[in-house]
Amino acid sequence: MICRFFDRIEGDPPVTGMDGEQGHVRVRVFAALRERAGSSELVVPVVPGETVGALYARLFPAEGGPVLPVAFVRNRAQVGADAAIEAGDEVAFLPPVGGG
Repeated sequence: MICRFFDRIEGDPPVTGMDGEQGHVRVRVFAALRERAGSSELVVPVVPGETVGALYARLFPAEGGPVLPVAFVRNRAQVGADAAIEAGDEVAFLPPVGGG
């Protein structure tokens, strides 16, 4: 997986590639996914035509551990797995939360 880790600062400009061209998405992960990723936030390159569900499968393949059911969020709105992503988007994968 090709990605850069970063510290998110409120009000950051849209995510840009290392060469200044937009071509990446910011991905936020929580709980067990954060542990698997090694960070709570990633910057990953966009694959043309990719959906949030396909991005999730690319970043967290089944062979890397159990596939967790997650809610998909793009630009702070909940979306279905078939929602397309574009350069500069912020995507979050929200696993179920337990507790009592």
